[in-house]
Amino acid sequence: TPDFKSFWAAVAAGRYRLVHYNQYHYVRSRQEFGYTVVAKNEELKRSAMGAAIVVRKDSGIKSLGDLRGKKIIFGGDRHALMSYIIPTYLLRQAGLNAGDYSEEFAPVPPNVAMAVFFRRADAGGTGDIVFEVPFVREKIDVTQMATLTKSEPVAFLPWAVRGDVPAVERERIQTLLLGVKTAPGGNKILQAAALTNLVGAVDAEYDFVRSVIKTVTGEQY
Repeated sequence: TPDFKSFWAAVAAGRYRLVHYNQYHYVRSRQEFGYTVVAKNEELKRSAMGAAIVVRKDSGIKSLGDLRGKKIIFGGDRHALMSYIIPTYLLRQAGLNAGDYSEEFAPVPPNVAMAVFFRRADAGGTGDIVFEVPFVREKIDVTQMATLTKSEPVAFLPWAVRGDVPAVERERIQTLLLGVKTAPGGNKILQAAALTNLVGAVDAEYDFVRSVIKTVTGEQY
C-alpha cells in the first residue's frame, strides 16, 4: 500500500491472508481482527531482541535517572515497539515520566545510534542489536557508544494469517514460510530482505509486548 493508513485500513477490512508488520500491530490485529502469528523474522541469526537506550561513553550519563532534562531520540514514531514503546517503558520503570525529558524522532532505528554519536541527542531508544548492524558500523565508531539499559528479548517481527483462513491453508502458508531458507533461491530472497531466516512463532511469545503496551499507552491487547 502507498502509506500506513491505507495498509491498516486493508488489515482491518481483512484484505490480506498474510501480513508482515511490527509486534505492536500484530497484537492489536490479533485482538481486533483475529490475525494469528505463524512465523517471525530471524536477523543476524537471532529471532528475538531487546529494546535498548544507548548513549555515548563520554556523555557522563551513567543511569536512566541521569536522563532527566535530557533530549532522547527514538526511531520511527510512537507506534514503533522496539525503538519507542519499550524504551519508554524502561524510562517509566526508572521513574521518568512524560515531560521529564524531551523527545525527538529519527526516520528509522539505525539513525538513532548515529544521532547520539554525533551529539544531536543525549540518548536514543532503539533495538539492542543496533551496534551489530553493518550500516551503523560503517557510519560510526561503535566503540565510543554504550548501552545504558536494555529490556528482556522480544520475538522479532511477526508474519500473521487472517483469522478466517482455514487451518489447512494456514498450516500450508506456515510451511512455505519456514521452508524459504532451504527452497531454491531462498537464500537470495532472505538476503534481499536482510534476514537470515524465517522461523516459527506462537502468540504467547508476544505477551510481554502486551504488558508493555498497557503500561505505556493504556491499550489492552
